[in-house]
Amino acid sequence: MTPSIATNKKILFVHIPKCAGVSMAETLAAQTELIRIGPHAKCRDIFEPRGKLVREDYFAFSFIRNPWDRLVSTFFYILKGGRAEIDKQRRDKYLLKYQVDFKRFVLDIESWFSLQEKNSIYPDKFIPHFRPQHEFICDEDGKIVVDFIGCVENMVPDFERLCSHLALQKSRMSKTNKSSHRAYHKYYDEETVNIVAEYYAKDIELFGYQFEPEKSRLGRLFAGMGTGEWKKKL
Repeated sequence: MTPSIATNKKILFVHIPKCAGVSMAETLAAQTELIRIGPHAKCRDIFEPRGKLVREDYFAFSFIRNPWDRLVSTFFYILKGGRAEIDKQRRDKYLLKYQVDFKRFVLDIESWFSLQEKNSIYPDKFIPHFRPQHEFICDEDGKIVVDFIGCVENMVPDFERLCSHLALQKSRMSKTNKSSHRAYHKYYDEETVNIVAEYYAKDIELFGYQFEPEKSRLGRLFAGMGTGEWKKKL
């Protein structure tokens, strides 16, 4: 979940956790010189005035995912230990008490929201994988600051369009951190659907998602590739 810069291509990949970012970074690394910026970094921390990079110098992109799907994937990913030692430590401290009871975790999500609010002061008390997606790609005023947003649900055509724009070969994407849990909707009932909708309300509004993928505005907003203000550079 570390944003990656390919200096020879002047591109910046903002990796939102659990949005196929590891697979994408590995695929891009074969053709570009990716440089890691820092764990869990957000655009507002990367670019000036807070960061060191000049926004206009880079083509920035990211991929998003259905919030209900992403939460299920994140829960089981961390429960299995994640990729780093800190993931295991946070799992042992915060998630093991839920075992594999996803509903119990969702019912307790308000406590996670409180931990998020304290994260700037107590960074060890929150698992950053659960952060809302808009926080990674919006500035402090809530404006999207990446040039292109692809969707996990439309991964292949979105990634191919991106590769074409960046003059990269359309490589077959590697599959890393592939989930082994059931389809996400099987873990929800009406109560938990609504709780997640409230917690990730801004993501849902901004990206046009609904719980059932076929009912989302996602396809109309993003699958057209090049539509939307933040895709104008394509």
